[in-house]
Amino acid sequence: MFLTYIIKIVLISFLLLFILNFISKKFNLLDIPNKRKIHKYPTPYTGGIAIALAYLFIVYLTDYELDEFNKILSISFLISVVGLIDDKYNLSVGSKLVLQIFCIFILVNDNLILENLGNFEIIGTIILGSFALPFTIVSVVLLINSFNYIDGQDGLLGGLFLVSIYSLVFYLDADLNNEKEFLFLISLPVLIFIFFNTSLFKLPKLFLGDSGSMMLGYLIAFICISVFKNISMNSSLIIWILAFYVYEFLSTNIIRIKNKKKIFETGHDHIHFELSKIFKSNFYSTSLIIIFSILLSFFGYNVQYFFGNLISLISFVAIFILYLIIRIKINKNLKKF
Repeated sequence: MFLTYIIKIVLISFLLLFILNFISKKFNLLDIPNKRKIHKYPTPYTGGIAIALAYLFIVYLTDYELDEFNKILSISFLISVVGLIDDKYNLSVGSKLVLQIFCIFILVNDNLILENLGNFEIIGTIILGSFALPFTIVSVVLLINSFNYIDGQDGLLGGLFLVSIYSLVFYLDADLNNEKEFLFLISLPVLIFIFFNTSLFKLPKLFLGDSGSMMLGYLIAFICISVFKNISMNSSLIIWILAFYVYEFLSTNIIRIKNKKKIFETGHDHIHFELSKIFKSNFYSTSLIIIFSILLSFFGYNVQYFFGNLISLISFVAIFILYLIIRIKINKNLKKF
């Protein structure tokens, strides 16, 4: 049955991506090159909505009785539509945040909420109490927008998403076979998208667009919340799945504040752009970031397993500080040229 699901979802994903490529060109749903963007030709930005549609097929075709996962996939289509509207009409920051919060509140209202931050040696369980609702909403909003920050090079965000999903599959206990299979199926539409995004096998090029980056951030955020609440995986392990997104989002904004730039202003001050300048190659930049994300996931798992939750949390913060110092140094050196 699992193999049948894989074959169906792969074929559906290919078909949807081809169809959305055609529709995009027909209705001018294209990302037009400009001084800020590095691509040379108008490119369809409907890869995200194609993936979201594939996820609806996963909900329809599979029978794992994972109601919460199914609901997350279903509502992720809604935020993908929000992203598509933003791609087409360039919504204001305020309008985009309101629509994101609306989509987040749908699942938060269904009890997908962070009531505590996990249990740690010496400290005990960190209860959020009345801060649970605003903390959950703000955390998901920030994670969604961190995905948008990273979506700047072919294969990068898709590759990082796969690292996150496969890390979660690896982290889950062996007896949670249904959850592992379901998460693997979620990875397939993104894997097929990467073939299109990188024009592998001369496939037509597609971008994720805001519809894709918002949707994947939303998806990862609520899957992690669901796993934390229902499968007893401590936050000290889950944070390593999200490590690179958090590190890059916080460090970029800290550097912007330091340089007296607007936080929400678009620019080429993200790590993937800076590494591309250093290595003169987007491929090396993307590969290095994905390898770094894999190493973070592997490191976090071993620290949590051998040394416990508190040391894992301290390590997470310590590596962020090191990452921030390196980011500031790279940014400073590149400004000289």
